[in-house]
Amino acid sequence: MIYLIEGNDNKKKNSFLKTIYEKEKPIIISKEEASRELILSYAESRSLFEDKKIFLMEDFIKDGVVSFSKEELALLEKVDNVFIFLEDKIKVADIKAYKNFSQINTFNLKTTAKPKIPATIKPKELIKGT
Repeated sequence: MIYLIEGNDNKKKNSFLKTIYEKEKPIIISKEEASRELILSYAESRSLFEDKKIFLMEDFIKDGVVSFSKEELALLEKVDNVFIFLEDKIKVADIKAYKNFSQINTFNLKTTAKPKIPATIKPKELIKGT
């Protein structure tokens, strides 16, 4: 299973992550140790005592740490282990690449619109106060 979690609302992302973790703590893969081969080997590994392992990778897609072919994404999708890609913001092209193979969740903070000055008031009138 692949989860692609992106957005700038960390509170909502963390709440969602807790629903995935349940009782298991994730194994965090650092960018320094990461490789496509390592992640694929985790996909094929099975534990005798646990049902599944959860692997967490932060900003791997945005920073281009690893990239996967469609066949590799299909493999990651079908295994019992869970792969979570936690991203702040990613490109639309990357979302399209993962769309068919993962559950994509976006959590963004709502932005407030800046108040606009009515177009009928001229700058000189603002200064004079009339």
